[in-house]
Amino acid sequence: HSLANQYYNILIEDSLTSVKGGYLVFYQYESRNCDWLAVAIVNKTAGMNIQDQSLRVVASEILDLKTLHLAAAINLTKWSVEVDSRYIRFKAGRAAQIRDYFQKFIGCQQDKHAARVETQTLKTAIQEFGRLKGYDSDKIEYKVAKAHEQITYTQKPPEPQPVLLGHVANAAFPDVADEFARYAREQHNLPEELSIHNPSLRQYVRISVQSKSLTMSFDRAMVGKSINLDENGNVTISTPPDDLVKEIQKELADREKDNDEPTTSS
Repeated sequence: HSLANQYYNILIEDSLTSVKGGYLVFYQYESRNCDWLAVAIVNKTAGMNIQDQSLRVVASEILDLKTLHLAAAINLTKWSVEVDSRYIRFKAGRAAQIRDYFQKFIGCQQDKHAARVETQTLKTAIQEFGRLKGYDSDKIEYKVAKAHEQITYTQKPPEPQPVLLGHVANAAFPDVADEFARYAREQHNLPEELSIHNPSLRQYVRISVQSKSLTMSFDRAMVGKSINLDENGNVTISTPPDDLVKEIQKELADREKDNDEPTTSS
């Protein structure tokens, strides 16, 4: 009751017009040998129901569990023994006003910068470990893509799961998973439970296009930097690879040479 009153006061004091209300739910459960306390806001949605006696189909309101936009799960076991500073996981909606008021109610802010750095560091760890193993660039790119695939699957609704370093290691480096996980922890200070920044996660997968006359593949990070698109739909590459420049120069030189050669007739 005290927490519910606190929640209500935050809505009133901050004049949050975008908050539509809902049911404030607390529940305790066990998972992965830990005791958890979850806090969630559950809303109703329009649906249909069948009456028991008449079997008539009638309009009804049901709990909308598929769009759980606001929730926090607190690992009471980790919190009580103080073995890990990361004992709260958030699931929040996109609207900033909604995120901020819910985090204010929980009393903890999501460290968005930390998630961005952690996601980028994981990619760097995969690339560096691949180079240490002597992999070529194509194989390293494949390993990064496998990590992206595993993380995306883990976060897939309706029941996203925590992203664990051990699981990513098994997906990217199945033959040396333990070795990579140890390298990522010791050399890059990555924890077992990873915070993922989805915009940074998109950078794991390169942009690849292929047509009858052109094939291109490049890192997404290059868009807006060395690769740009103007309002007319023209793509420019400001810092093309040296090999590409040499090949184009060679082709133009060969064409000029072919045009200068005299033709013969019989």
